[in-house]
Amino acid sequence: HPVRSTTYGVMRKTAESAKQGADYDMTNPLSMHTDHSVYQGTPGYLQFLYQAEGSVRSKVCDGLALAEYVREHHPEAYKLLTTVEMTHSSRNTLYTREGAPRSVYDQSTAPAPFELVHTHPIIQLDAEGHVEKVVQSETKRGVCALPYDVYEPFMEAYELWTQLCEDERFI
Repeated sequence: HPVRSTTYGVMRKTAESAKQGADYDMTNPLSMHTDHSVYQGTPGYLQFLYQAEGSVRSKVCDGLALAEYVREHHPEAYKLLTTVEMTHSSRNTLYTREGAPRSVYDQSTAPAPFELVHTHPIIQLDAEGHVEKVVQSETKRGVCALPYDVYEPFMEAYELWTQLCEDERFI
């Protein structure tokens, strides 16, 4: 995952994370995120992890409790996070044209570009206004896909959200 520094924080600590397979280096951890943020219809509540080899320390954030906290204590931020659509996308060359996995370092196989894009609010509500799921991934977030007139207030709300995602009250 690349390093991205903005007015609203730094996505990763070092460029070392750009090396494939560095995701589990806890001296340079990933920011809290939901996997598969670029897929339409992905369930948002449960994820099971299996560590096939070695060890890892994972954290889980209670996105529903976090969304409720923001609703109660930061209503303007909540409104923005539930109404402003954020584009998440992923483009990679991790597969061959036949669909087989490949290393980005493998020059012996031809890569096939693979891209997914999904646009949605960070906090998604159902028809009755209840939190249906939260979908957030700093590494997949589109930087400039926001309307100009809401950019600053949305980014302030989003910065609050990402900081609270790492808050021990919700982990």
